[in-house]
Amino acid sequence: EDADIAKEERRTRAVFDAIGMEHGTRAQMALRFVLADPHVSCAIAGLSEISHIDEALAAVDMGPLPQPVIAQINNLYADNFGLSPQPG
Repeated sequence: EDADIAKEERRTRAVFDAIGMEHGTRAQMALRFVLADPHVSCAIAGLSEISHIDEALAAVDMGPLPQPVIAQINNLYADNFGLSPQPG
């Protein structure tokens, strides 16, 4: 909702500032986030290099993100990622 590149970059930065990088690469964390949602039956990963396949498979091996991390992300979302609403 109300997305543009600058806002999405700020939101992304807020997530990774909050949860850190100890749960894999950004791509791995995205896949692990999807793995944690039982309502999602398929994730399509963009792969432009062979190494991306290895990275995706490693994410699957790590399993879903832990529930406390999911809760932290959900709280960020509910709080608009700690960003003030932008005037219309």
